Amino acid sequence: MQDRRKRRRFRSIVATTVVASLMFVIFLPLGTGLAAYSTYNSIRNVALDGVNHLLTVKNLLPISKSDPTAALDAPKLQQAQSEFSKAESDFVQLQQLVNRSDVQSAIQQFAPQYSSKLDMAQRLVQVGIDVSRMGREVVGVALLGANIFHSSPLASGTAKPLISVTDISNAEGVMIHAQYYINDIRLQMSQVSVKDLPVSDTQKKQLSSVMALMPKAQDLITQGEGLIGIVSWLLGVDHARHFLVQTMDRGELRPGGGFTGMYGLLTIQNGRMAPFSLQDVTELDYAGNGVELGRQAPPQYSSWMKFGYWGLRDANLSGDFPTTAKLAMQVFQEEGGGPVDGNIALTPTVIAHILNVIGPIKVPQYNETITAQNLEDKLHYYQQDFGAIALERQKTGTSNAATRKAFTSLLGKLLLDKVRHLPVKQLVKIMQNAVKDIQSRDLEIYFTNPLAEGWMTQHAYSGAMDTFSKQDGFMVVQSNISISKASQYVHTTEQDNISFDPQGGAYHNLTITLDYQQTGPVYGYDTYADYIRVYAPANAQFQGGDGFDSGHCLATAPAQTGTGGVGTTGGIGSSCCNSKPVPKPTSGNGNPPPGGKSSKPNPCAQYATFFPSNARYCPNGNYSLGLRGLGLGDYWPVDSLGPPTELSSDLPGRAMWGGLTLTPKNCISTISLQWYVPNAIKHIHGQSPYSILVQKQGGYIPTVQLTIDTSAIKGLKPFSFQGDIVADRLFSLPPLKKT
Repeated sequence: MQDRRKRRRFRSIVATTVVASLMFVIFLPLGTGLAAYSTYNSIRNVALDGVNHLLTVKNLLPISKSDPTAALDAPKLQQAQSEFSKAESDFVQLQQLVNRSDVQSAIQQFAPQYSSKLDMAQRLVQVGIDVSRMGREVVGVALLGANIFHSSPLASGTAKPLISVTDISNAEGVMIHAQYYINDIRLQMSQVSVKDLPVSDTQKKQLSSVMALMPKAQDLITQGEGLIGIVSWLLGVDHARHFLVQTMDRGELRPGGGFTGMYGLLTIQNGRMAPFSLQDVTELDYAGNGVELGRQAPPQYSSWMKFGYWGLRDANLSGDFPTTAKLAMQVFQEEGGGPVDGNIALTPTVIAHILNVIGPIKVPQYNETITAQNLEDKLHYYQQDFGAIALERQKTGTSNAATRKAFTSLLGKLLLDKVRHLPVKQLVKIMQNAVKDIQSRDLEIYFTNPLAEGWMTQHAYSGAMDTFSKQDGFMVVQSNISISKASQYVHTTEQDNISFDPQGGAYHNLTITLDYQQTGPVYGYDTYADYIRVYAPANAQFQGGDGFDSGHCLATAPAQTGTGGVGTTGGIGSSCCNSKPVPKPTSGNGNPPPGGKSSKPNPCAQYATFFPSNARYCPNGNYSLGLRGLGLGDYWPVDSLGPPTELSSDLPGRAMWGGLTLTPKNCISTISLQWYVPNAIKHIHGQSPYSILVQKQGGYIPTVQLTIDTSAIKGLKPFSFQGDIVADRLFSLPPLKKT
């Protein structure tokens, strides 16, 4: 924004300088001896006309921070293009004047001391021509952008291309020409002594500051040249692009942000978007092609992702979105969806932010008004509540697996239709919110085009997990495998206490707290089964942990030590491989979720009211685990807790430790991990000696508590932080003072 403002000021300064120099160089020394010239007034008018045309452009295209699209006004751009052309014509006339041999001869004869001034005037006139020509061409590209922007790629009812191969070629040509013009401006101005120009000191200073920006302007143009190909690819110029779109339910948290229950195929060709709708993922996963039969999750995830008939709905397996996207795209194609050019996944947070801009959406068929505040509750209600599903059957006349997503599909159509007709300012606001959603991983995008994906990575928009090779760091990735929407009632706190040793290594003591307070329907099983993985630098050395399900049943304890207290995790008696049978959990309206009853004997009734470890604490004294999902129709075993059960990373270039955690309803689980990172302290003068990147998973906002004990390193001050993070956050210690 500031650069553009300075470039506009540059045009004004150049124009003023050209006129002043011409007056000074030509008219004063030649006023008595050049009778062959046109009259003073006619020459003066040509110069001033060129200046005024450039100043008119400046006034036509104001820069507005509140409305960055103000300059994309087609009529004003057309007028600006005309003004640039007229300015060019005037400066060409002036160039012809100052290049005339009789003018040059007269100056040599009557005022040889002004020969250098004539050369300066010639160079300034050339700068005026360069500015005018570059402006005319750039405005032509801006007109193309205005046409695309105001025609909206979302608009339906027309197949007319919004952008063509010719348009792209023209834009590339303008970028090449702009580099030439700026090079020539720099060359001409390098031979001009700014201090000798007949303008004010303020204008001289402004001109010098603008000239200093020329290299940066060229860098920006170079970047723009690279972006043209990317934009052309994204808009499907001369070749349709297909993107897999998935909605993520953060109530059922998964590594990328949530369970992907619906999908759609977004097609864009020549800047136009084809009709788009969302479908229930079961229509793809169980399309009758037999692909899903007997399929298991990939080996690196199969130890915990054990749902039968694994398919697209459960392909959200990695906290590194490019990894998840590639897997989802592969499964989509294998299940008959065809090849795609990218993957777009979003949580309801993105939709809520859109609703905050456009206002509530009325769904008259169901007598509902959907707002940002009730969006998720209504989606869950119509997808999970048996009474609501019965209403959807009645409204649609269908009775299949997709019927329970009928309300969601209808809402999606109404939302998209409203967005199609939004004014430009509201579309800009939505795009601004989308950038924040990308940063929070509520909107994740992957492209198969290496240039497009490279741009996303370069700007930290790829949703990728860091390798923590440039600084210390960690990322906690959770996976709700409860078969429930309980994640919305779980608050996560990540407390990392860091201390250094004299050699510059960093000891980490991370405590993850899951506070599960079920204040609404979970539409499934009550116990919160969460597979947690923690990623750290590749050279991190695991030291210990607790709070993970060991996979080994507790034995009947000879005596309990009190609710939530520490007691024996083994003893004499039968094993506790089943918790006490209790009434099956309800879906919030009295209807049970899927799952069978168990008639197995219970040797461990005592563990329904206490647990022999502080890592699981239930203030109300109800420690019952109850039924588990995974299609087993059985009760959770009462296992001992201990260190993580998985110590091999599923992502290359990173250390990882993970395991299953179980949290009964209205209880708190505490999971701890300790590790050591050697050579974490960097000794580079002027730079922070230690930085730590805390990355967050999409779909929830954790509270982070960070303390750094620096007592082992002389000169470093301790550090602490506590607060919620809505995006990845880098914490850095200040540089050491030079001693």
